[in-house]
Amino acid sequence: MKEGFSLEINAEDHYNCICEHTFMQIFGRFIVRKKFETQTFLFETPIPELEFPDASRNTLYPALKALKWLYQDREEICRLISLDLAQGKSSRLGANGMSGWQVLVIAVIRFCHKKSFDDLEFYCNEVPLVRTLLELAPLDSSRFSSKTLQQNFALLDPKTVDKINELVCKKALDEGIENGKEVRSDSFVCKRPIHYPTDQSVLWDATRVLLRECSRVFGGGYGFRQSRHLMKKGKSLLRDVGQSKRGGGKGKDKRVKKAYRELVNFCEEILFKFYAAADILRESIAPKHLEDFDRLVWHAVQVDQALDLIKRRVFCEETIENSDKLLSVFEWETELINRGKFPVAHEFGHRVMFSEGKSGLIIDYSTREAMGDLNEMEFIFKRLVARYGKLDLLTADKGFWRKGVREEFKEKCGYVAIAKKGKLTSEEKEFQSTEKFQSCRRWRSGVESLISCTVRTNGLGRCADKSMKGFLRWVGLGVLARNLITLGRILKEDSTKAA
Repeated sequence: MKEGFSLEINAEDHYNCICEHTFMQIFGRFIVRKKFETQTFLFETPIPELEFPDASRNTLYPALKALKWLYQDREEICRLISLDLAQGKSSRLGANGMSGWQVLVIAVIRFCHKKSFDDLEFYCNEVPLVRTLLELAPLDSSRFSSKTLQQNFALLDPKTVDKINELVCKKALDEGIENGKEVRSDSFVCKRPIHYPTDQSVLWDATRVLLRECSRVFGGGYGFRQSRHLMKKGKSLLRDVGQSKRGGGKGKDKRVKKAYRELVNFCEEILFKFYAAADILRESIAPKHLEDFDRLVWHAVQVDQALDLIKRRVFCEETIENSDKLLSVFEWETELINRGKFPVAHEFGHRVMFSEGKSGLIIDYSTREAMGDLNEMEFIFKRLVARYGKLDLLTADKGFWRKGVREEFKEKCGYVAIAKKGKLTSEEKEFQSTEKFQSCRRWRSGVESLISCTVRTNGLGRCADKSMKGFLRWVGLGVLARNLITLGRILKEDSTKAA
């Protein structure tokens, strides 16, 4: 039986199945997904019987051991992933595709070693252990291209990944690996895939994208016949701005403003050409071209915003708030986060919050835009209490401190160990000098090691996927990979003690 589906078929499903089969016969192609069979074949080793070397220190083996541990309860996880892969279409008929379990295994391997899809193609096609985990028999000739892996991976929804993480933590809770009662929290910044933003680079990115799209949509008409020449001219003006900023010398401010003014005037000309073309075509635009027209308007808005910021900062000498800045045309949700820490004070990404349990598992995580540690503590606490009940211990660093925090969490937490910022009163000094508080603070510092591991090993230092959806999926899968590595090591220790 195929995973995640029932054998019960009613009349309506039977009719829909006949209609789908007839439609595909008429049009001669498959439009929906058909999953691989999961029965055991000749010479195939069942996944629950796989053995992994305990002496190896490679982080992939613990993760694969945890996947083996998770395999018996995979039905709900595979069902969630299969719904994302099917994209609302029937999965009874159609072309062969990857199953939910296969996508999960590939995602974990990718985030255990920060592998590219080309590396994953080699793993899936040439490594026998991985092919066994993918439920492929030794005589099975199925192959996966890097493009296939990338397309299936992109179908995963971030909410599905969140649910999978919850199911993994719930299974660990049910088997006594984690109790969810002792929690330490901290935050870090996961960067977005953008280059270092400057005023001129952001303006030129927005302008060149608008110029390229106008040339594609309008062709050689409406003033965009010389688009290639305009592109070269814009690059030259961008370099002039960069050269004017270098070094010092007399009259540097005038040179910089002059170079900026020439670039601004050029970008405004491109913008005015688009507005003139849009006024002509607004009434006669065909319905099938409305999406292209909306995209052009969006790029024009970004050019206008970048021009406004340059005029305010360079010519009006106004200080721009971080929340008003446009840091990237392509990843426009990116935040500028000033953490003030050596060696990088400013980071471009989003703040990620981790809550680690006593076992070392990440039992809660979140990605909140434009929200600091101070406001996030309340959300973390509510989620933890709703999921695990009353806590025994909650500890975090000074960044989470606010007045009355211990009194606020006292009813649903046995002990709150958060050091106070600034000058201490005599009561605070007495409380923070107790042996229990100091012990909790020392234990809290261990979450820094967890963050370092996820950043260095699981790719959470910098997201490689585009869009906010890709970022959220990236963080969730990085957390999943780290939790499976931790679970694999715990299972290894338990088996060693039992032996």
